Amino acid sequence: MKQENVSHYIILAFAVLISCCLPQGALYAQDQIGERQVGTAVPILDFEQFGTWRRGDEAWGTFTQSAEERSAGSFSGKFSYAFPAVSDNYIVFRQLRNISGQPDGLRIQVYGNGSTHFLNVWVQDANNQLWQFTFGRIEHVGWHSMFAPLDLSRGWPNQAIGQATGGDLSFPIRLAALILDGHSSEQGSQGAIYVDDLEAITFIDSPQYREPIQVYSAPSSTSDSEPTQVSFSGFAASVTVNRLNVRRGPGLSYAIIDKVSRGDTFPVVEQDESSGWLQIVTSSELGWVADTYVSIDALDLSASDDLENFMDTALSVAITPSVALTPSVSITPPVAITPSVVITPSIVATPSVAISSTIEVSPSGRIAFPSYAGGSYAIYLINADGTNLQRIIGDASQPALNVDGTRMAFRNWREDKRGVAIVEITAGEVQQLSGSAEDALPAWAPNEDTLAYFSRREGDRRPRIYQVSASNRNEWQLEGIGGEFPVWMPDGRILYRATRPQIALTIMDNDGANPLTLIADGEATAPSVSPNGQSVLFMSRIDGDWEIYQTDVNGRDPIQMTDNSSNDGLPVWSPDGQHIAFVTDRDGYWAIWLMDPNGADQRELLVIPGTLDARMLDEPIYSFRGWLEERISWSE
Repeated sequence: MKQENVSHYIILAFAVLISCCLPQGALYAQDQIGERQVGTAVPILDFEQFGTWRRGDEAWGTFTQSAEERSAGSFSGKFSYAFPAVSDNYIVFRQLRNISGQPDGLRIQVYGNGSTHFLNVWVQDANNQLWQFTFGRIEHVGWHSMFAPLDLSRGWPNQAIGQATGGDLSFPIRLAALILDGHSSEQGSQGAIYVDDLEAITFIDSPQYREPIQVYSAPSSTSDSEPTQVSFSGFAASVTVNRLNVRRGPGLSYAIIDKVSRGDTFPVVEQDESSGWLQIVTSSELGWVADTYVSIDALDLSASDDLENFMDTALSVAITPSVALTPSVSITPPVAITPSVVITPSIVATPSVAISSTIEVSPSGRIAFPSYAGGSYAIYLINADGTNLQRIIGDASQPALNVDGTRMAFRNWREDKRGVAIVEITAGEVQQLSGSAEDALPAWAPNEDTLAYFSRREGDRRPRIYQVSASNRNEWQLEGIGGEFPVWMPDGRILYRATRPQIALTIMDNDGANPLTLIADGEATAPSVSPNGQSVLFMSRIDGDWEIYQTDVNGRDPIQMTDNSSNDGLPVWSPDGQHIAFVTDRDGYWAIWLMDPNGADQRELLVIPGTLDARMLDEPIYSFRGWLEERISWSE
């Protein structure tokens, strides 16, 4: 370790910095649960940033953000319930949140009403298995702390949800859902409870507990260096993807300051409660990473070499110009920083502070997607940064936005209006363009008037390609063309899934002439062309499950972009070609994810508030394909 006096002062400044940046409760918590003393209490949710919660199949209540009652802060979560006398008298609300380390249990503050209903939690483990654990019965009135041990030996209702794939809980884990379960199936009830401040608890006597890291303070004039406890999180983040961006702040809007690789492990300083992002110490920077792409483990820097390397890192971070000190504090020699000097969190730079000449373009524009709930599809819009979710139109799916996002073509599922239609996004005015119930998957031409779609309206029920004018509703068939899922290329040609004479992704002129096979894969479907017309995305299950692939406009050397045992599909390019959106059920529910054009940095944008895979009432069996015949769309 470096011995110069200035080094000691800078290291101490870094120690104080870490101390003031940590979320309260992440270190020694001076309280007990039963006979056991709490060692760490790491925040999971405080309900100040409520996020999106997806309700399960049981519709016996709601879960909303509320300021009526709260344990701390401004908001809590409110369960309002009206349970009938039925066996399935419970409500499930899902949201995924990473849970750090290997805690002994979860603690939550509950404003009870004496209902004796059970409050349970679902967690998803490393094997994607769901497990249920209980906080117990709500027998109290007012605020009270409730604890759910992560202990399956306690028996029901601590159990696997669905068929267990493993014998026990496997870390790391994630919060998957909160559940309010009625105390009796023979008696109805209604009311409300409130929850606040969900935490992961590790006891001091637990094998998983780790004390805070020991570092050395600056030497004084009267004594040698003595070990001093530093307020540090006690966790390490290990990267689980090939490449991960380190950013200046907790979110995609912040500049990239570093890149790390799979298997790299870094000390965690803190976790941003609203976004879940983690602040880490890399080899040269204090930066932030998305918690979705790392695993969290206890930090062990007991070895002297590791401790020295960490302190050298701390030194290099402390003196880098990217760490801006408050004007009233100076750490340049010969001024010595004593422990009484507190460097406040205001040293954290805002996104306007330039750290690197490499600035990643954040996703922009809006994404339209379908969701099935309550017996029908509806189409929603969300900003590409995950904000401003809106329901646009009901009884509709298969959205296709025009370039500027002012109009949207879609498949109309209204019983008296089935076919291809257009809606003006702002005004909400609907224009029906075709009148056959089998007409599906419209796509805008570059001229923003013509739309291509396919239909099984003929008696043989074979798919054929049609076109229609949005301005005059003139409609025509491309003679001799059998196919589905048409999309336009920037040069005015059409890419589609040909169904005869062979099944293949095929490019043709806009009148059906000069067909050219792009991908001779009978499973390839749902193509999307990049804005520059040079790359094509598609989905295929040629290897056994639905994955996303990319090829050039000549069909050479397709590259697999996703790789897991779940469904990944319906890819679409962003208008600037810098991002790709797709749907997946890899976490046990349908969601929209984003990734870079090379397949890196795959991350969840939104849990679809319903499902994607459903059959509409009276939809004929010969045309039913569920999510495989859906679409998402991205506009400016």
